[in-house]
Amino acid sequence: MKWNIVTDSSCDLFPTSLQNGEIQISSVPFIISVGNRDFVDDETLDTAELLDAMEHCAQSSHTSCPSPQNWLEQFEKADFCIALTISSRLSGSINSAVLAKEIVLEQDPAKKVAVLDSRSTGPELVICVKRICDLIEAGADFEKAVSEAEVLLRDTRIAFALSSFDNLVKSGRMSKVAGFVAGKLGMWGIGIGSDEGTISIKGRARGAA
Repeated sequence: MKWNIVTDSSCDLFPTSLQNGEIQISSVPFIISVGNRDFVDDETLDTAELLDAMEHCAQSSHTSCPSPQNWLEQFEKADFCIALTISSRLSGSINSAVLAKEIVLEQDPAKKVAVLDSRSTGPELVICVKRICDLIEAGADFEKAVSEAEVLLRDTRIAFALSSFDNLVKSGRMSKVAGFVAGKLGMWGIGIGSDEGTISIKGRARGAA
């Protein structure tokens, strides 16, 4: 395999959904901890079971980022590797990826590996992965693919709607009363990503329409 485009599982893209002979799309999973249960965020994750566990758990859930070994195993698979991580302001995933890059380049200095901080999450990573694939298929070299991906990540922003405030209440970031009222009124939180890679609720809307 010549190219491996690797994301952590914050990317809204299953690896098997976008493949060709020259390019592999890979993912390294977060671990989602709910009470005393751990869920691996990969294609086998039962989302309904996860959500049910979160609803019935008194504590807030949290995630553990992929280990350096997870990233290293992917970097060893191809000559050219581009890693995209969730925002470094939200997780230490990028730190694991950078450590894995250092290890693999010590073993094979000729290998090309880039680790990019998306300063975002979810769909923005999908857009970037598809852009990188288009560039490679058009004949772009490693440096061109990386630089264009950096431009895209710099110039795009994520916006999102939050339909439940349960985890904010459980973690102490929202009062129980405010969370209860918001739920009863069908309120949604409207959020946006910043230039620095943080996310914040910028407003509220009633209903999903």
